[in-house]
Amino acid sequence: MWNLDRILDSARNDAPWAAAARAEGKAGEAMGATHWGALSPRVTAIGGLTRTNDPALLFSQRLWQGRFTADDFAIDALNQPGPRTALEYGLLLEQPIWNGGAEFTAPKAASRARREARAQAEAAVAETLLDAVRRYVAYVAARAGADADSLAMAAAEASHAASVERHRRGQLADLDTLRTFAHASEARERWLAGVRDRDVARRRLSDVVGVTLGDAEIATPPPADAESFLRDDAEASEPNELRAARARGERLSLEAARAAMRLLPSLNGRLAVTYYRDPDADGVERRWFAGLSVDWPLWDGTVRIQERRAAAARAEAARANAEALRRDLAARREAARRDVELAGPRRDAARAARRASEEALRLALARFRAGLLSLDALLQVDADAARARERHIEREAGVLLAGYTYLHATGRLK
Repeated sequence: MWNLDRILDSARNDAPWAAAARAEGKAGEAMGATHWGALSPRVTAIGGLTRTNDPALLFSQRLWQGRFTADDFAIDALNQPGPRTALEYGLLLEQPIWNGGAEFTAPKAASRARREARAQAEAAVAETLLDAVRRYVAYVAARAGADADSLAMAAAEASHAASVERHRRGQLADLDTLRTFAHASEARERWLAGVRDRDVARRRLSDVVGVTLGDAEIATPPPADAESFLRDDAEASEPNELRAARARGERLSLEAARAAMRLLPSLNGRLAVTYYRDPDADGVERRWFAGLSVDWPLWDGTVRIQERRAAAARAEAARANAEALRRDLAARREAARRDVELAGPRRDAARAARRASEEALRLALARFRAGLLSLDALLQVDADAARARERHIEREAGVLLAGYTYLHATGRLK
């Protein structure tokens, strides 16, 4: 049987929405880890193979190789050299030292980006779970509604049968008999629509678990205890949406600081070791280079200044959005708590009203058959019973939905 716990487990582990959220989270964490690259040296393998008779290129290669002889400076050798082959290979090491503070802020930037991505993924998974609860509750309510519509149809057909019997005895006019027939037809139409709603709700629930479910496979939940959702408030945590918003604000604040530090010069180290080989000569020549480079653009049309202002404004907006979200989530949490507190009493009242209305309908039908009650009064009692059934079904489902909505609002739906 598929109860709610099993459905949530399936949604958590197998639903494509949850899988997509986790994949997005992994992608975000991987992108966050790229900030560490600002600290890492860059190691590059270099190499090349040439054959040419270009005087300038050959002169440069001989210079790199350090293989000049007196014959190389002859006019004919300089102007009309023969084709030669040259091979070079080596390693290039570049060490970033200071580039707008990217190296200094790399650990914090990576941490903030990972926290943001992780919180966003967890928020998306929690939303998927809440959607699964909604679909399950919608199906249970639709199934109960179809059953209630079946009972209403049976009651309407019984009313019509009683009216036909009274009409045969001359106790009821033709018009009233036709009215009961129309009422029975309307009840059948509502039942058919209810069956359609039940089948659609079952299909939407099947989409979550990835298995085609039958009505008999889906368990009806026991009456929910609203108070049970309020007992573990001590385990409530900060909602994932708020954690993601705060991490985003911190990340953008860090980017604003880095934008300001980009106004300073950049400093980088470079070390290269290169090996040159001339196939026409013996041995390999090694050359190395080490140095520091400073780059300080003095004027770029205020581009970096405007980038710093834009980054600061984005950080300020992110912090303001996080505060607005905190207030909104606090209001939602309070509303969800109030819904849970009221869901139980409302369900109990609706349950009692349904029992009373169905008993009233039974008595009204008996009096109608005995000719002691008018048709208008019977139809009114029947309409009251239908409304009471609908309210009870809605309130019964509302307890479960309100409880899980509160768990979601308190960060406990994971």
